[in-house]
Amino acid sequence: MYGLVHRGIKEFLLHSASPEAWNRIRTQAGIADDEFEDLRAYPDEETFALVGAVSQELGQPPEDILYAFGRNWVLFTAESAYGDLLEQAGDTFESVILNLDMLHQIVGRSMPDLRPPTFDVKDVKDGWIVEYHSERVGLESMVAGLLEGLLEMFGKKGMIQRLPAASYCEVQFLVTLTT
Repeated sequence: MYGLVHRGIKEFLLHSASPEAWNRIRTQAGIADDEFEDLRAYPDEETFALVGAVSQELGQPPEDILYAFGRNWVLFTAESAYGDLLEQAGDTFESVILNLDMLHQIVGRSMPDLRPPTFDVKDVKDGWIVEYHSERVGLESMVAGLLEGLLEMFGKKGMIQRLPAASYCEVQFLVTLTT
C-alpha cells in the first residue's frame, strides 16, 4: 500500500495514543522509518504488520483497529491535500458511494502501482448494497469503517451491515440511512 496509508495509520495512532506508543508500534512492526512518502508503494506486509502492532498496543482486535482506521481515513484524507480528489467523486454521500470506482481511477493517476478494490453499488429500497472486490484479503472491516466515515463526513446517520456472502460476491454491505 502507499505511504499515504502508513501516514494515516501513524496519524490515527498519534491521535488515539501517544508518540511513545507510535515508536513501540513501529519497532514491533519492524519499520525503521518514522516518515512515509505518500506516493511510494510499500509492501502490504508492512501495512498488516503495523495493524497487528497497533492491535497489540491498544489491546483491540485487528478488525476493530481496521474499522476505526477506515472511519478516520476518510476524515484524514478529506482534510489533507487529497481532499480535492474526494470532492471529485461527488458532493453528497450518495454520489460518493456511487462513484467509488471512479475515485480510485482518479487516485490511480498519481499512484501508478495502485491495486485498488472495485465496488458495485446497487440502489435498494432502504439504501444501497455495496459489493467490495479486492485481491487483498482481510480489509473488509476497513471498508465498513470507510463507509461509516463517509456518513460522518456528510453529516448523515446510518447503519453499515455486512451481508452474508453471495455466490457472485464474498463481501457486501447494506448501507442504510437512519435520518
